[in-house]
Amino acid sequence: MGLQGEKHVLVADDPRCFAEAIVRLFHDRAVWQLLQEEGYKFVEKRYSWRVGLETCAQIIDVADETWIARRVAARQNHLARLRRLADGGAGPVQT
Repeated sequence: MGLQGEKHVLVADDPRCFAEAIVRLFHDRAVWQLLQEEGYKFVEKRYSWRVGLETCAQIIDVADETWIARRVAARQNHLARLRRLADGGAGPVQT
C-alpha cells in the first residue's frame, strides 16, 4: 500500500504494543499532527478525485487505442481476403 511506519501510521504487532501506540498518539500532539498531515497527503496523492480521473483517462486512452488498432487489423485482414478472392484465391470472404 505504500504506508510508512512513524510517517503515515503507527505499527504494532500485538495488542499491548497497539495500545501503547494509541496512548502515545493521544499524549504526543506532534506525533498526532505529523500522522494526520502525512496521512492526508498520502491519500490525496494516491486516492484523490483528480488521481481517479487521471487513471480513468489513461484507461480510456488505452481502450481507445486498442479498439482502433483492432479495427485497422480487421479491415486489413478483410481487404487481404478480398484481394485473394479477386486474384482467384480459394475460400469465402468473411465479414
